[in-house]
Amino acid sequence: MHICKNIARFSKFLIPLLLQGCLSVFHYQPLSGLQRAYLVSYQEQNFKGLILSIRCQESPTIELSDVEALCEKMATLFESQGAIIKDRNTNETKSADLNLNFSSKKIYDMNNHWMWPVSILTMSLVPVEQEYAIEQTMNITDNAGQQLSAITLQARFVWVWGVGYWAANKVLNWTARSDAEVVSEEALSKDFSQDFYSQVSQTLFDVASTEGLKKQVQR
Repeated sequence: MHICKNIARFSKFLIPLLLQGCLSVFHYQPLSGLQRAYLVSYQEQNFKGLILSIRCQESPTIELSDVEALCEKMATLFESQGAIIKDRNTNETKSADLNLNFSSKKIYDMNNHWMWPVSILTMSLVPVEQEYAIEQTMNITDNAGQQLSAITLQARFVWVWGVGYWAANKVLNWTARSDAEVVSEEALSKDFSQDFYSQVSQTLFDVASTEGLKKQVQR
């Protein structure tokens, strides 16, 4: 009975902190495909005049909102590089030069729910950890439906919640890590975006060049 009362008492303070993202540490590890070398910068006008159609498949392991967000980000990514996104431009009467089909799935998911009571009783000195890995595939086809290229990218993400782990990470960020080595949610998002955007841009550039669309591609 006393244990239950303690859990309830500590939860009043700890759960609001959790919901605000406090005491959390985020890690990102590039896996298959994301560590390959690339030459194309996704911040340049690589696809000026190239007409693209982008589709994202629903997944039983990924939230629909995340699938829709992926499609929106890919459209914005290639549009910023000069491409015309047929799905966004209703005035475009020409057929797409290339069709991009994205699919996503979780390939690993570990959540230590049983650690929550222990973590709460110890005022989060004992951390709670959640780990998962995702796989994202981009298939590129022509108007006849023939597959021209495909790339599969995998990434691992780890979320750790606990005051001791969080404090140690803060100290390391301040004293021992360079700006490029800082471990934070912002750094995770920046690093993953850099890797993912660069790989899909490089793959599309290679296909566009190979398929005789190089005249439309301005580096």
